[in-house]
Amino acid sequence: MPDYIIAKDKAPEWLRRLGGKYAVYAPASDGMAFAGTTDYASALQPSGNTRRPPKELFLPAVQKLLDFGRNEQGVQVTEVAPEASVTEPRLLVGVRPCDAAALSLLDVIFSEKYSGYDDPYYRAARAAIPVISLLCAEPWEGCFCGDAPAVDLASPAADIALTDLGDRYFAEAKSDTGQELIAAGQGLFAAASDADRAARDQAAAGLKAQTSEGLPLAAMRERLHELHDSPLWRELSQKCVRCGACSFLCPTCHCFDIQDEVLGGAGYRYRCWDTCQFTDFTLMTSGENPRRDAAERLKQRICHKLEYLPDRTEMVYCVGCGRCVRLCPVGMDVRETVEALSG
Repeated sequence: MPDYIIAKDKAPEWLRRLGGKYAVYAPASDGMAFAGTTDYASALQPSGNTRRPPKELFLPAVQKLLDFGRNEQGVQVTEVAPEASVTEPRLLVGVRPCDAAALSLLDVIFSEKYSGYDDPYYRAARAAIPVISLLCAEPWEGCFCGDAPAVDLASPAADIALTDLGDRYFAEAKSDTGQELIAAGQGLFAAASDADRAARDQAAAGLKAQTSEGLPLAAMRERLHELHDSPLWRELSQKCVRCGACSFLCPTCHCFDIQDEVLGGAGYRYRCWDTCQFTDFTLMTSGENPRRDAAERLKQRICHKLEYLPDRTEMVYCVGCGRCVRLCPVGMDVRETVEALSG
């Protein structure tokens, strides 16, 4: 597909046109999450990454699956149609390359190829919400995306990949949907030149150099095979308070629980985020719990991303977004954990 250039002063008009078809979601001004906006002039403003990743638009923290109750005929069950879980067509704008990569990793998790089940709710959201990524203008605190194998800073996994080139954006359409989004800006885009592509590559290379700390994320798979019984896990887990923030703020964590809420003679079933960092995550009816302490739970979190999933998918499930580094209440740093384990 061809590459394009759009002047920065024309980008708001492009988003305004797209806003006629989609509810445009961009990083909120408080930096907390992606939120609906009609302030198209600010949607692509340089900023750090959001605290909450955009995965919540595809895998909500709480999602109803069905309603149930009793009537004259007996028990009545009404499933929530996957399409009904997406209440409006949305367009995500300004997604950072790490989060775009995370969505591509989640695509694997919720696919039939991985689990034997193609999750219809996740798929419906992915089909209804195109993604426009934007290369970060500068690194955010704690970011190490340059070390993450899944993150392609020059050409992120999005429908359109934007790169800020000063007075213009470089735009790479990476899907048929992306090409349709570009077409909505007829008269606003021009063909990119080789000089534009070189400038895009230079910007990506510069960011990669700033966010690469030499963490051996890809090599950890083999190293962790040897460390399952290491005393390092207990030492590294001493500070953990089991709050689960690292999992809930992680763009690739995807574990969920399924619960029933009963109100009188009726109720509903829903799924909600869960985390291996909670004590009762692996608690069995018998009272047995194979991960009773923080050391076992830390081992699960690290090995799941850097060993177990790479063994199954050949992909590392850390994208170096740095949220768990910036937002851990007791200052646990996954970079230090990886360095200690790789030693």
